[in-house]
Amino acid sequence: MNDEIVEDALDDAITTEPDISDEADEKPEKMVPQSKVNALIGQAKKNAAEKARQQVMNEIEQQKAQVFEQAQAQEQMQQAQAAQSAQTAQPAQAAQAPQPTEQEMYESIRQRLMADAEAQRAEQEQQQYTAQATEVARTYMEKMGKGNDKFEDFESVMSGFNPSEFKEIVWLASDLDDTASVMYELAKNPEKLAIMSTLAQKSPEYAKKQLGELQTSIQSNQQALEQAQQSGVQEPLSRIKPSSASGADGQARTVRDFKSMFKG
Repeated sequence: MNDEIVEDALDDAITTEPDISDEADEKPEKMVPQSKVNALIGQAKKNAAEKARQQVMNEIEQQKAQVFEQAQAQEQMQQAQAAQSAQTAQPAQAAQAPQPTEQEMYESIRQRLMADAEAQRAEQEQQQYTAQATEVARTYMEKMGKGNDKFEDFESVMSGFNPSEFKEIVWLASDLDDTASVMYELAKNPEKLAIMSTLAQKSPEYAKKQLGELQTSIQSNQQALEQAQQSGVQEPLSRIKPSSASGADGQARTVRDFKSMFKG
């Protein structure tokens, strides 16, 4: 390629010389000096080298541009593929919730079973308490109904006693054989009632023992009184006819009334 460029340059240089063909007949042909030829050849080579260098630089720039464009296109393609992969992965990740481990599943089942058992136990205890409260109320009323046969003022004394304010006393007294006499004694002596109520709240077993001792003491006094009456000439006291136990308002109480005081 360089030889062709040199030849072209020589042709250009030679053609630029003045046309002396018209003077050939009159003057002898002039020869181009060797120095001129050498200068032309040197200039031609220089021009050829510059032209070749320029072509090479152009080709390099074109190749660099192509490489840059290819790299940019490849980068854009990779970014697009990455974005598409991310969009595809997001629904899959959202759809696949983390699976619990075997230990977590075991713990969840255990807690659920414990909660169910606790709820069932609480329900059973509530049912048992309700049944016991119903029985206590029935027994208490039945035994208190005998009080009018023993004491003339039984109804008036007990009218000031509100069983709902002394639930613990009522519960324990219902197990006694002579509930009416014990409650009559407590109702007539507010100090004894207050002490026994405190004991029943803090120590039910000890209060139950004290109520039993009070019952024994009352029975002993009643027996002594009966013996004294039998040995004397006094007429036996008349007895009031049996009636339902009354509350603070003077109204007769029912089993439902006594059941309600154990609620809550």
